[in-house]
Amino acid sequence: SRDAEDGTMGIFLDIDPTEDPSWSVSPASYYGGAVKVITQGRVRAGQDVRNGPADWSLENGLIRIRPVPYQGTSTGELDMYLYSGSVWSTAIRWKIMWSGSTKIPKWHYMTIVRNDPEMSIVRLVRDAETAPPSAHRHTLDLVLRRGAPFVAAYYQYSGGIATHGVARDSADTCTTQTWGLKNDATISGHRWVLGTPQAHTQNTTTGQITASVSSRYFKFWIGGAINDAADATGDGPADLAKQYAGWVSETVRAVRR
Repeated sequence: SRDAEDGTMGIFLDIDPTEDPSWSVSPASYYGGAVKVITQGRVRAGQDVRNGPADWSLENGLIRIRPVPYQGTSTGELDMYLYSGSVWSTAIRWKIMWSGSTKIPKWHYMTIVRNDPEMSIVRLVRDAETAPPSAHRHTLDLVLRRGAPFVAAYYQYSGGIATHGVARDSADTCTTQTWGLKNDATISGHRWVLGTPQAHTQNTTTGQITASVSSRYFKFWIGGAINDAADATGDGPADLAKQYAGWVSETVRAVRR
């Protein structure tokens, strides 16, 4: 089980391919641990939302992702918070980089691609480069599932440059782990994790990974081993990498009993 902000939820950490795992809750408990997209201080239903590239929050009671500064003017950076079971952590800040080490300075548009209790997707778009100006766009999809202590991200750039990355906003020493990095010193008792299944270069002195990809996309995840969980518990850094890679389909049904 994982202790989220709105209650305890059951999580499958290992799935036998010969079985069909399932869980059930009462209708009154259905939104416990649900994924939420919040804009203008309100939980949104559906995909209709006014553009607000710095006025949104994607969260599920375990992890929260917000733009920097929240409800201000977009700087291109993202703050990640982790829930300990009683309190949210201090902000763990990230920046997205393109063309090697150039930080995305600002997002122009925010839309909701999917929004339901099991999974929500927020899309950020930067409509052009700034130096030199061009018609090439940057797109970042952030995907959060119910019960997941990490956000899956998919970045695309429509131009010809194909070296992209993600890093902590300030240097943070870390250690190599499955497909990526984990920080050495915990933050609010948690250990952040960062990774990608693509071939990449790691910087363990700053907390950064970069990938050169001919197809102009970069997929990665950011999250945390909450309360510094070890892999033996199923919630440690290496196990989060497996959960990212082992993403499975699911079906939600209303059952009358």
